[in-house]
Amino acid sequence: MVGFCTFVVHNQNWDFMKRIKYFILLSFGVALLFSSCGNNNKKEQSCTQLEKRVSEDQLYVYVEGRDTVKFELNISEESIEGRLDFLPYETGSRVGTLHSISFQGDTLFAIYHSMQEGMLSDCEVALLKGNDTYILSHDMFGERNYTYNADFSRGAFRDKKAISFADGLLLTRLK
Repeated sequence: MVGFCTFVVHNQNWDFMKRIKYFILLSFGVALLFSSCGNNNKKEQSCTQLEKRVSEDQLYVYVEGRDTVKFELNISEESIEGRLDFLPYETGSRVGTLHSISFQGDTLFAIYHSMQEGMLSDCEVALLKGNDTYILSHDMFGERNYTYNADFSRGAFRDKKAISFADGLLLTRLK
């Protein structure tokens, strides 16, 4: 009986010690967060930039039946990052990141580095900016104004001035 009581007391002490440990770690984390945004002008500037970047994250989606296309855009003063995922219901998905993002007027151009069924590819994409929308050009799925290399690992527009958005995918911003 003494052994059982010692075990119970030991476990109660162990739970108490775990709670203290978590409290100390949580307190340290909160203190670190507050100290990183202290009175130093340089630190205030970086905290402001971080807050601005968080407020500039955007998510756009296109849904048809159970098929989904998801476009994420993260804009900060230093960079523009993006992600584009084609998520069809019954076939292989194509997921990837956007690199070399640039704007020409209302058109976003980028290199779509993606993987589908184990194959990597780098394809040029174009999205036309609207009010809380982007239209993804459908040209990359045809041959009219788009060309691929022999193994389809690289694709590019033949003529950027002739890109069509008429039959593109309308991606709507989620708020």
